[in-house]
Amino acid sequence: MENTLLHPPIEWKAYDGQQLEITEHSHVFKIQIDNFYESIEKKKCLSDEEYQKAQRFVRSIDKENYIVRKYILRLILSIFLKIPASEITYSYTGKRKPEVSGIHFNVSHTRNYAILALSDYPIGIDIELINTVFDFATLLDLCFRPKEVKFIHDSQNPVINFFTLWTRKEAYLKAIGTGLTEDLINVPALPDDYKNGQVLFDVSSFKIEEQYLASLAIPKNASRPPKYWNVTPDILFYSGF
Repeated sequence: MENTLLHPPIEWKAYDGQQLEITEHSHVFKIQIDNFYESIEKKKCLSDEEYQKAQRFVRSIDKENYIVRKYILRLILSIFLKIPASEITYSYTGKRKPEVSGIHFNVSHTRNYAILALSDYPIGIDIELINTVFDFATLLDLCFRPKEVKFIHDSQNPVINFFTLWTRKEAYLKAIGTGLTEDLINVPALPDDYKNGQVLFDVSSFKIEEQYLASLAIPKNASRPPKYWNVTPDILFYSGF
């Protein structure tokens, strides 16, 4: 059976720091880590806490991913907020979800990619490396409802269906602000189940190249479609603020 939840291939437009409006569309930014790490000035706009945390990573790939995504997040937020990146401070919800005034944002990362979603309404995103040899069978009864298990198995490529539903659950939890504090089996993954209180959510899923799969969760009443951006190294030369 074909995976009907996967969006057709996304058209990613180049993003080098141009001004965008948060009230017109939500925005999704794709960041390829190895395009940035060697070029960034790591202490330029990271907070002391962020920089110190970066030094504690044991694996270099984890350190590089952390520094790049924190750095690019600050740059992009600074463009939307029209303030210097180094002046951005985060507040935190009761669930420790970071936020800034007037902007909802969410970041996910894996291996060589980070992905960032920004909006003026709640939003959640998750990206995963498609591990074709991952033994996901032990997670099915713990994390998925019977109809979700059926969706995973009714396919010529069950591993793709598994990561589709996994990212959808995580994106939804991030959008409602709880993170992975709930049992995943109680979190919906199929289109007719997405509701938090009176708010209905749309969740879309799409591949990033062949090795990565992501899902994006936004409220159904958000009539403006998201825009998708591929962040280019030219953003490092942005000096508007």
